Amino acid sequence: MNKFTTGFESLQKLNKHINVYLIYGLPGDNYETYLNSVCFVDDIRPSAILLNKLCVLNGTILRHEAIQNDLIFESKPPYEIISNRTFSCKDIIKSEMFSHAFMRFYNKNC
Repeated sequence: MNKFTTGFESLQKLNKHINVYLIYGLPGDNYETYLNSVCFVDDIRPSAILLNKLCVLNGTILRHEAIQNDLIFESKPPYEIISNRTFSCKDIIKSEMFSHAFMRFYNKNC
């Protein structure tokens, strides 16, 4: 995170509008690590925080390694994640509900 924080602080000093995007449902992450990431980003106060569900797109490494990572995703575009080895379907749904509410609150002045 040092590289990210250093870059972020440099942009803040230039008074730049900074949007930070986080993706939930990534292999290796879970609901708790996702919330920790949201808290970290919230603490640094970017202009906007955008929280998105993982999409397992054709032609990507994630799609190629989907079986190895136990990725279960929608069969039609945008191929949104349903679950994976570390992120249950229930936790994906909780993340989606949390994300919509959080963005409505955090980004209300954008």
